[in-house]
Order: sequence, then C-alpha cells, then structure tokens
Amino acid sequence: DLHGYDTASAKVATNDFISDNIILKKDKITQEDLDSLRTIDIEDNQEITEIADLAKCKKLTQLTIKNCKLNDISAIEGLNELQVLDLSGNEIKDITALSKCYSLTELTLTNNQISDISPIYGLEKIQKLVIQQNNIGNIQEGIEKMKSLTFLDLSKNRLVNINQLAKIEQLNFLYASSNMLSETPELEGLTNLILLDLGNNAFSELGYL
Repeated sequence: DLHGYDTASAKVATNDFISDNIILKKDKITQEDLDSLRTIDIEDNQEITEIADLAKCKKLTQLTIKNCKLNDISAIEGLNELQVLDLSGNEIKDITALSKCYSLTELTLTNNQISDISPIYGLEKIQKLVIQQNNIGNIQEGIEKMKSLTFLDLSKNRLVNINQLAKIEQLNFLYASSNMLSETPELEGLTNLILLDLGNNAFSELGYL
C-alpha cells in the first residue's frame, strides 16, 4: 500500500486520490486504487527525477509528465496499455524503455536529449510522433516499420539527412524545419503527404521535390 500521492513520485502533500474524475479522501492508497487509474498528468515539478512507482499503475492509458527533471523512464516499460504518452521538457536520453509499449498511438518527446529513436521503430500502432528539439543527427534504417505513422515532427534537431523517411509511404504530415539539411531531401516516395515543412534549413534548391 502507498501513502498520499507519492505513487507517481509527484510528492504532493495530500491524501486525495483521483480516479475517473472522482476525488476520494483516503488515508491509504491500495493496489486496487492504482489499478483503476487511467490517466496521470504531472507538469512543472522540478522535484521529479524518477518515477519508479508508476510501474504499479498497470492500467494507465494516458500519461503526461512535462517540464520536470526526469531522466530514467524504465518504469514505463511495463505499462502495456499506454496509448498516449507525453514526456516533453525533461532530461531523457535513452528511450529503450518505450520499445515494448506496443499500445501507444501518440508519443510526444519534445525538448529532451534524445539522439537515437530506433528503439521505438517496433511500435506499429503509433500514428503521431512529436520528437522536436532533441539531439537527433540521423535517422537509422528501419523507421518504415512504424506502419501507422501519419504525423511526424522532427523540427529543431541536428538532422543532416532525412532520406530514410521516404520509406514511410503512409506519412501525411512531416515537419523537419530548423535542422541542418544542406541538400533537398529525396522524398519522392511520400505520395500521401499533405504537409511538408522544411523551413530554416541550409539548402538552396528544391532538387527532388
């Protein structure tokens, strides 16, 4: 059993427990209570650096932890029912723990320190991926395995080449502005694109578009 709201490492001094929009006054939070949780939203808490207790919230479908100091996300690995995850504004470098979150449909990782996104290539249900403002310098082979991906935002990274993205044939929206592209990317395979944003890069001609 867990006391207060330390469950999500939020360190909020309260005995209120929120489940399905109903606030319950409890002295002790049980595992049954945790199993009823579907959504957790924690923002702007600089005290949060780890989230180990989240591993006990097995039924979560939506999790937001924004603008904290989180760097270890290993506790998320076992949250198999997560569908929407937002970890923006943290200090995350390694996203290997997300490789088994097979139910994810939306993933936002804006403003972290991520350089390698290949661990999430096997998440075939992801439709929307926002990973702008990180340290991504290249796109490794295999991203085409993300068969449901229609929205991809890679803005404000260090990309010098995004030709691998041409293999994501179903992609509708691609944002790759503010990178380090010196040549127009070869994206002729993206026949379903509705929007392409390549602003604020270094190429001078639209050679392959």
